Amino acid sequence: MYYKAKISLTSTNNIRTFRIFEIDPKTGVRGKQIVKDTAILFVRNDTIIKLPNDTVIKTINDTIVQFGIDTVFNPTVKSYSTQFIVTKLTANKGIEIVVEDEDLMTYSKKLIVKISPKVVTSNVVTIETAEVYKGPYYASWLGGRAYFRHNGATYSNEIDFTLGNIAITGTDTVPAFISGDLRQEKGLLYLPNLRSCKFGLTTMNKLAFDAISNIDASVIKNLPAPTLSAIKIESAKVYVYENDTEKGLIFIGSIAAKTATLEQPNGTWVKRNNNYHELKIITKTAPKN
Repeated sequence: MYYKAKISLTSTNNIRTFRIFEIDPKTGVRGKQIVKDTAILFVRNDTIIKLPNDTVIKTINDTIVQFGIDTVFNPTVKSYSTQFIVTKLTANKGIEIVVEDEDLMTYSKKLIVKISPKVVTSNVVTIETAEVYKGPYYASWLGGRAYFRHNGATYSNEIDFTLGNIAITGTDTVPAFISGDLRQEKGLLYLPNLRSCKFGLTTMNKLAFDAISNIDASVIKNLPAPTLSAIKIESAKVYVYENDTEKGLIFIGSIAAKTATLEQPNGTWVKRNNNYHELKIITKTAPKN
């Protein structure tokens, strides 16, 4: 997938230099300059043909021409036109056009190419199995969010799954993913009307998780439908989850036992050793619609 930007410049003071830089698509911060040696692109009949260096090309009648991305004009020119092709669009990308006129004044314009991802990858999110500092209610939107009851109630429709320390087999409690609609039944603090969610453990590792592209949801969608309403959480594992609006993966980056005085469903507060867990997770989600 690529995007062709047609660039036309006109200056009241003649143009002296023309340059293109990479920029961070989130912050707009300028990165490294794109120079001829690192930007060659070949297009034939509007179809990209990869070259050995796998970079960028401009053609006229199928002939590779010098790409004007780092140009000094001598003599200076009144106007200039070119095109730049943004390649490898698996995520949002940005460029900045920087022009200097013959009075050495600099002007710039930024271009962000946004894609509509089929898989949405979260930031690293810190979340808990209790309501201490971050909260146990997870929503994948806005880069991934952890909520408490007091702020989660406003966004209950966005909450995808929850965490808690519960007994799955026997009487010992373990950190677990748990469907939001079962929290009260499992003796946890809860928000009313949370939706159902199912979980499963995959055989994937972190490398396989990271390899899932933002433009291809087939790996996630082809996983067997998860069937468990609660599942024990272990570090470095990849879990699949599914609710009524999305199917996704959860990677457990770390998990640590913590101690705090916690509110109980009956309104009392109890302190025990290692009575909740803090996790760092990343999710990859594929919307169903």
